Amino acid sequence: MATRMLGALRLLGTEQAMVFHGDDGLDELTTSTTSTVHELVDGEVHTFTLDPLDLGIPRASADTLAGGDASSNADAIRAVLSGEKGSHKPGTAESENVDDDVDDRYDNVACTD
Repeated sequence: MATRMLGALRLLGTEQAMVFHGDDGLDELTTSTTSTVHELVDGEVHTFTLDPLDLGIPRASADTLAGGDASSNADAIRAVLSGEKGSHKPGTAESENVDDDVDDRYDNVACTD
C-alpha cells in the first residue's frame, strides 16, 4: 500500500515524500520495534528500516503505548500537554524527535501527525 501511495503522490507532482508504518502493525512510526520507511526522492522509491535504538530512543512495550478508555486518554493528553512525565510521554516525545529528524532532512517539508 505504501508504494501505491507514493506512486500516486509522484503522479501528482510530489518530489519528496515518506510513508512509513511500524513493524508491530501500527500505522505510524513505532518505538516498540522497527518501522519500515518508503521514501520518494527524485522519482525513485527507496525502502529502508528505521530502528528507534539507532536514534537513541529506548524501546517501549506495546502495552505502554496502548491507550485506554476515553476518560483515561483525555487525562493522558492533558498530562502530556502540561509537561508531566508518564507512560504516554516517552512515545509522544520520541515521535516528535523522529519528526524533527525528518524535518531536518527535508528543509521544505513539515511533518504532520
